[in-house]
Amino acid sequence: MLAEVYRIKGDKENCFACVDSMFLDERHITEPRELSRLYVLRASCHNTFKAYDAALADYKKADEILASKYPLTEPYRTWILALIGELEHQLGQHDASEDHYRLYAETIKQQYGERTLDYIKALIYLANAEGCANHLDAGCRDYTDAAAKLKEMMKESIPYMSSDERESFWSPVSTLFTTMTPYAIKAGRTQDAFTESCYDALVMTKAFLLESERSLHDVVKKEGTDEDMKDYTQLALMKQQAKELEKDFAQFSDSILHLSQQADRLAVRLAERCRSFSDITGFMDIDYAAVKQALKPTDALLDFTDYVTDANGREYAVYVIGKKDTHPLLKYLFAESQMDSLGITRPDMYYHPDYAPEVLKLLWEPLKANIAEGSTVYYVPSQLLFQMSLESLPLADGSLLGNHYRFVRLSSARELVNGASSVLSDGKRTAVLYGGMQYDLDSTTMAEEAKKYDLAELTLMRGDRVRGDSVFVPLPGTRQEVMQIASMLKTHKWQVTTQTDMEGTEESFLSMHGKSPKVLHMATHAFYYTPEGAEAIDYLKGYSDAMMLSGIVLSGGNAAWLGKALPEGVLGGILTANNIAHLDLKGTEMVVLSACQSGQGKATSEGLYGLQRAFKKAGAGTMVMALWSVSDKVTTEFMTTFYEQLASRPCRWDKRKAFEKAKSIIRDKYPDPFHWAAFVMLD
Repeated sequence: MLAEVYRIKGDKENCFACVDSMFLDERHITEPRELSRLYVLRASCHNTFKAYDAALADYKKADEILASKYPLTEPYRTWILALIGELEHQLGQHDASEDHYRLYAETIKQQYGERTLDYIKALIYLANAEGCANHLDAGCRDYTDAAAKLKEMMKESIPYMSSDERESFWSPVSTLFTTMTPYAIKAGRTQDAFTESCYDALVMTKAFLLESERSLHDVVKKEGTDEDMKDYTQLALMKQQAKELEKDFAQFSDSILHLSQQADRLAVRLAERCRSFSDITGFMDIDYAAVKQALKPTDALLDFTDYVTDANGREYAVYVIGKKDTHPLLKYLFAESQMDSLGITRPDMYYHPDYAPEVLKLLWEPLKANIAEGSTVYYVPSQLLFQMSLESLPLADGSLLGNHYRFVRLSSARELVNGASSVLSDGKRTAVLYGGMQYDLDSTTMAEEAKKYDLAELTLMRGDRVRGDSVFVPLPGTRQEVMQIASMLKTHKWQVTTQTDMEGTEESFLSMHGKSPKVLHMATHAFYYTPEGAEAIDYLKGYSDAMMLSGIVLSGGNAAWLGKALPEGVLGGILTANNIAHLDLKGTEMVVLSACQSGQGKATSEGLYGLQRAFKKAGAGTMVMALWSVSDKVTTEFMTTFYEQLASRPCRWDKRKAFEKAKSIIRDKYPDPFHWAAFVMLD
């Protein structure tokens, strides 16, 4: 429609000229739906050009026209209810907005039932409207109810979803959870039962990002019998039948209830026979109570979060959790604009004396009173804080914040609950080390190397596009690095495989699926691009997903990067985060990414999309990464020092002790934070 095109282009004059011409035939339109659409179109145009009073009048007129023939449960009329509530909110008519959103929620419930995403969204809209109308307690109740219903719905649905279905389901759902924290701050509910509900939602949100995407079908196929597979097929059919019936909930509510009860009984039977059944949704049981239980009396957890407001843009807050707290403490920290005003243009500048005092004032001063010096402080970063290492921030006396507290960086609070040890486990000690790779291989060599591995199924995970621009240069220090590390580990009776020169292919990496080593060391190029930056890279052009825009370069990678034809059946050596995420690397207790920018990715309120997410989803344990590009020489020194300390008598294979000692040694040798503050360890 031409009016819609002009509206999108921002051409007000031509937009309304088209709309006015359509209204010339108004008296000839007798069907209420058709006539109401004219008013809805004009209302959307008024709304675009911020004429909110006129837009509201048109939406109300559209509803009045529909009411002459259709009940409130007519879907088009129900949708207009929400539009009216939104406009009233824009105009500051908060009581009226609340009334319309309440009516909208009740109507949606009548149409689709309580166990639907539509109703959960309606509850969230209502809660926000109640907050704006200063009915904060009612809003808290509805938010809590919505979060509980959503969690229940996810537990029922996720096991039956494919990877793509989970992503499409999660995108709209995640925003519902992230709006709870700013609501709690506005309501002044910073340490009570509602605060706990908000935190539970945050924990589940961050854990979901990192959780394996195994479906129930995968579990039954791997662990079940033929009878179990029949039960699964019947269960999936029941779920699909219930989903279809929910389209007319009012008519089929009894049938839906009966099907759900049957499905629940069948699911319990499957869970008893397939031990990994409950693991699929087990991360949803990690809540404040579980996190608090995992803490020692002197420990603290800082779970950072962020959100966007109209007034201040992106703002940061943190949940502070201690062993003795009845509820988590929610503290507001700062607006990102305050950090931006410091003029920090590179991530290493956070640690320089000219900037660190102001960074500490914004980030740490609000928390000092809640955390005893000398305690272990677990922390989960968010957004901007992914670029920063709390433990490396310098104090006025020249010491580091990490000298006064024992910091442990976590990908999510689930790691604390899962109780991963900082010490490498006993038993068979295996390591695979990549380094000193040749990024230019001739096609014959690539084909010969590829034949060493049988990857009939795994090759299907790659895209079929091979495009390229620029090349990756050799990293001489990486060969020395892996050879020194291999020698040290072998001295301590480790079984070590080195993948160097032409051997470090993508096929060799994918072959570790389901049989990964205890330690995996990757000394090579890594990359991360934003969608805008990727436009200059032919190989990545057209991708927008951060999991496709970040990755690791392996032997022969320049051919694919440059768009050269590859031998049939040969992989290109560009290993994306998306490839890694679909592997099973649960046997790996430590991944060391000795690669520049390996700690980067797309930062969101839920977590970091990139290599960090990829290895965690694959099941890997502790990760060592770099937040920015560090020289090949210093990286080699840091890595070899780290393994020396790891194998030393004082550290005794304690990953964190060895890491902290290595960082201290490199800092003494290279005092500029650029050289040492980039390295972080993540559980």
